[in-house]
Amino acid sequence: MVTMVDRALLFATEAHAGQVDKADRPYIFHPVGVAEAVAAHGEVAMCVALLHDVVEDTDVTIEQIEAEFGPEVAGPVALLTKPVKTEPGSPADDGLYDAYLDAICADRIASIVKLADMRHNLSRLEHLDAATAERLRNKYEPRVARLESVVAGPD
Repeated sequence: MVTMVDRALLFATEAHAGQVDKADRPYIFHPVGVAEAVAAHGEVAMCVALLHDVVEDTDVTIEQIEAEFGPEVAGPVALLTKPVKTEPGSPADDGLYDAYLDAICADRIASIVKLADMRHNLSRLEHLDAATAERLRNKYEPRVARLESVVAGPD
């Protein structure tokens, strides 16, 4: 039996075909790593993790995600899709990124996936040049605690 996670893996693999990450490895390894990290949160979280960069980095639309996987997957994927690309590390980028995180923090599944995404990105910094690694460390590390608190829930 083909599960929704199997379908999401195939969908993401096809969408990211030919793409490589900053370390020149097949891009699909990243969403798979994020999906593995959120497996304890269930099938929807795994599907969102597998699809979290598809709309942002390919020609796939959020409408296609919703048609294939429904609104419970498409909603968090839409939140995880950055609305505007800016110059990395610029003040505009930082402000837009914090607004983007504000929206993510309103959705538990999106928050779980974004936290796993940040942690996965941080775990791979040694594969990057020093300047890129430092920029990403400065971008993600201060924001991880915020997402950890959202995912943990109220005290």
